[in-house]
Amino acid sequence: MGHINRADIFICVETEEQAKYVIPNIKQPYYIRIDSNVPSFSKMVNDCIKDCSNDIMIFCSKKVQPTMNDINRIIELVNQGYGYVGLYRFACFGIHKKLINTIGYLDEGFIWGNYEDDDFRIRMNYADIGFYEDETVKYTPGINASGRNCDIAKLRWYSQKYTIDKENKLITKHIRDVLPNTKLQYKNDIIFKKYKDSVHVKNSGTVYCEDKLHYFKIKYDYT
Repeated sequence: MGHINRADIFICVETEEQAKYVIPNIKQPYYIRIDSNVPSFSKMVNDCIKDCSNDIMIFCSKKVQPTMNDINRIIELVNQGYGYVGLYRFACFGIHKKLINTIGYLDEGFIWGNYEDDDFRIRMNYADIGFYEDETVKYTPGINASGRNCDIAKLRWYSQKYTIDKENKLITKHIRDVLPNTKLQYKNDIIFKKYKDSVHVKNSGTVYCEDKLHYFKIKYDYT
């Protein structure tokens, strides 16, 4: 296994103007993905994954302004074995191709954004892969998708996919995830940390951390 020094950086935005806010401090090549009609943030990320040439991929939304220190830190933490590294959750995160081969693509059923990060953590929990999250990247809060309010639809899909039994600390999953038809190819392998070694921000505002779902057991029921 070799140390990976570079990553493909994708700026995922709705307009070219939004991209100008994200890129000033990025001093290496990057790709700008502009799509104002994409049905979900997950869809945009999945399309980038399929075009990625490096082993590690980093995704930046319109809400962040990462520095090269942020970029290099994500790369280093992925090298250390964290399956997913978020410097402000899914607003600025990096993954290795091996993670997609293991747990599948992001779920495009979550309209535009929100809950796809909770879903991703549940899947990493089941696969016993550790993740790393903090809130160190420069972040500007804002509304998603030009004000489109899809919360009801997203929550409905989340409820269809999972049954949360808080009393017994059990998550039951009812919908399969989409794995690559052909394994994504990479040059340098990594050994994932265990889920118990995950690092995350307490009270991060996500369903997964607020409800302490990271302590729950997970089972699949596709019947």
